[in-house]
Amino acid sequence: MLASLSGARITTNTSTVEKKRTSASKSLDSLLGAGVFDFPKDVNVLSRWLGLVTEGSKDALVLDFFAGSGSTGQAVMELNAADSGNRRYILVQLDESVDKDGYDTIADITRERLRRAGQQIATKQAPEAADIDTGFRSYRLASSNVRAWDGTPDQLDLLGAVDNLVAGRTTDDLLVEMMLRLGVDLTTPLETREVAGSTLYNLAGTLFAYFGTDITVERANEVAKVLVAWRDEDPGDADTTVVVRDTGFVDSAAKLNFAAAVEQAGFTTVRSI
Repeated sequence: MLASLSGARITTNTSTVEKKRTSASKSLDSLLGAGVFDFPKDVNVLSRWLGLVTEGSKDALVLDFFAGSGSTGQAVMELNAADSGNRRYILVQLDESVDKDGYDTIADITRERLRRAGQQIATKQAPEAADIDTGFRSYRLASSNVRAWDGTPDQLDLLGAVDNLVAGRTTDDLLVEMMLRLGVDLTTPLETREVAGSTLYNLAGTLFAYFGTDITVERANEVAKVLVAWRDEDPGDADTTVVVRDTGFVDSAAKLNFAAAVEQAGFTTVRSI
């Protein structure tokens, strides 16, 4: 029995649920192919349970630390499709190796299941039904993009240590770290545009990020103009932060020109990584 402490409303349900596991396996087989994942959780049972423990809240946030094939994520999407909800999910899964055709790890299976389940749910929606968000973002745990100081001989080379970032990291990697450092929600709407050979990121108009390299004065001015114009397309009241790569400019003149241009345009904070 589940009782609401906020009032007299009481929701009752049986303490146990019995259902053959074969139905969950058959459902996943039809989605991904036979034998991709053994003993998946049943989506229908999860949907029922989630509805009960959240008392039907359409804005619930569901966390599953043992994602497996991603049944919980599919269950949340199914619930949203059924009642036009806005529930969100966070799934955590180790990159445990598997010996399955087309998949190197369990996490690969999780991601592919969520993609296909989302497509399947969207195609079943009636034409007059409200749009349902079946998208998701996938992140991998990694070390910082900023090189740690450990006193090794190569770090004693001052010229060689000018670039403080780990080699091989992408601009997407840098963006995510800056979001975490600045406390920006990872689900913040994101738009991108290609400017001067690199990606300009716009996070809901509150954070712009550009991590291009070899930025000359001319390129710096180009990036600043695009950034200001983009901001002005949908100006908001919130303070806006601009983040750039500290070593992305060819010289101090380019960096100073860029900083002056965006500050004169009304951007409140300019930071570098």
